[in-house]
Amino acid sequence: CSTLFWAEYIQKNGGSLVCVDISPKSIENCQTVLSSFIGKINARFLVGDGKDYIDDSYDLIYLDGGDSPSECLEQFEKINKSKTY
Repeated sequence: CSTLFWAEYIQKNGGSLVCVDISPKSIENCQTVLSSFIGKINARFLVGDGKDYIDDSYDLIYLDGGDSPSECLEQFEKINKSKTY
């Protein structure tokens, strides 16, 4: 559901959206939920581990996943904190 919020924000304000999940079914569901935005915003849907995609190219990283606190911490620790406010 958070992805829907970000898609609406991007449609109004510009930007791009990258959705990553280890579950192909979750990515498929995300594409279905965002079907009205496909072609209207720059969106990519990737199957994989989110930690493998965290880098300095993003202005905002929303961690919405990880079924364990240690996974979420591992992802959080990959974020370049010098870009934060």
